[in-house]
Amino acid sequence: MIRRFDTLFARLFGGALLAILLAHLLAFIWFTQYGMRPPPPTASNTEHGQFDQRPMHRPPMLGGPLILLFFQFITLIIAAWYGAKALSRPVQSLSEAAERLSEDLDSPPLEISGPQEARQAAQTFNLMQRKIREQMQQRGRMLAAVSHDLRTPLSRLKLRVEQIEEPRLHGQMTQDLNDMISMLDATLAYLNEHRRSEGLQQFDLQALIESQAENAQDNGDDVQYEGQCK
Repeated sequence: MIRRFDTLFARLFGGALLAILLAHLLAFIWFTQYGMRPPPPTASNTEHGQFDQRPMHRPPMLGGPLILLFFQFITLIIAAWYGAKALSRPVQSLSEAAERLSEDLDSPPLEISGPQEARQAAQTFNLMQRKIREQMQQRGRMLAAVSHDLRTPLSRLKLRVEQIEEPRLHGQMTQDLNDMISMLDATLAYLNEHRRSEGLQQFDLQALIESQAENAQDNGDDVQYEGQCK
């Protein structure tokens, strides 16, 4: 039951209702304090059963219903301004957060506050930002792994190209392999720059050393390792 009154519609409706009640209350207070009162009958006319038939004074220009409309108009303007401000604030915050996200995936999450619709939108936006960040990190790890794995067969191909005796074919294949290695290096450098802000993670140093030693042995290098990493 309480959550129904925590919506944006309920807040706007409550603000408008409060404005109307306040306008009528101000008008009632004004009429009570400054409203026109009929003059009291004179003693002579009261004794003879007659009343004063003199014409009453005309009320001022701002008296009567005009002052009521004036109070209502001013109060409703103030309420409309605050209502529009309350309605636009969550949308403005969401727009600013989306702009920050377009520039930096690690931007701070959107503050969860305001009515129910605004809180739901903020939670959905933060969830979207977290999923995008996770997908980007997963893609970066996958590309880094693929790029690292491709370096080994490319190094083997480079060694085998050295055995080609034809100069033209040797030069073309060497150039192609160098271009591929340069692209892999550029990809790894780009991924390393974007992973500097990531937190530290544990990894298997023993498996890394074994993999590097095996790659070097495949390239024809005399590399050996001893011991166990703890």
